[in-house]
Amino acid sequence: MKGGKTLHELMLKDSPFSEVLEKKEILTLNEAIVFCSALDFVIKEWSEGMAKFKITGYEEVEQSVYGALIGVRMAFAQLENDTEIDYIQSIKAFDELRRAMVPISKSYSETPVLSCWYSKLPLIAMNAFVHLRRKRREDNKW
Repeated sequence: MKGGKTLHELMLKDSPFSEVLEKKEILTLNEAIVFCSALDFVIKEWSEGMAKFKITGYEEVEQSVYGALIGVRMAFAQLENDTEIDYIQSIKAFDELRRAMVPISKSYSETPVLSCWYSKLPLIAMNAFVHLRRKRREDNKW
């Protein structure tokens, strides 16, 4: 790739968040919070790449994902603060993140590995929430 990034670089394998981004399963609340920060980093890197190649419309996608991440963070915050959780509303927040990230995944449709990687990130976050909520309900402690 002339002037572009390698697949390794695009999947942020050497980033400060590479460890958490390579996980298939998030098992602790701390990992979930770090994963949300990693998603911020992923979106920032994607946006910078789109700007570099003068792709239009990426700003709207970026803002949509950041907005959806607020809802995801709120769901994790409810777990952290041990407050009552509206499960349906929480799952909707994760679904909103999934939908917001679809254009990012599609932007790499010519590279299926990368497209799949982007599309799995919101699912990892949602699975973490479900796991952590179940754990809280079972033993009511962290």
